[in-house]
Amino acid sequence: MAIENDGHAGAYLGHIPTPPPLPTGDAYRFLEAHILNSVFGFAQRCKMAQLAADFWVDTVGDRECYQTAIEEGAISMGAESLEIARSVRTKYSLGNRTLEFGTWNIDKFMREEKAKLEKRLKRREEQERESSAAESKR
Repeated sequence: MAIENDGHAGAYLGHIPTPPPLPTGDAYRFLEAHILNSVFGFAQRCKMAQLAADFWVDTVGDRECYQTAIEEGAISMGAESLEIARSVRTKYSLGNRTLEFGTWNIDKFMREEKAKLEKRLKRREEQERESSAAESKR
């Protein structure tokens, strides 16, 4: 099972998944600009999320923060990939594609995880504001 899942079965993610290379050719010129921008920028955003996570382990030496950053980045990039796919399918009338494996629905899972992530980030921002306010009073 670990081989089938890039070594992550039952373990923490080791990295942000990297999208496969884009096909070569000029077929992209038929995509609308905003879709094309999303498609072309996606791999770079995945790499940037990985580099942001790497900072925690390489510079700070905090493995727990690294795992948190990897989880948050994977959720964000996964949700973004579904949104890009949805916009392409909608724009070009490709129909809806249900991503279900048994009882596991990827769209539902990503929506729930994205909502949890947004709450976590909001809570973190509030804590940082409170901490800054307390520091400025000293």
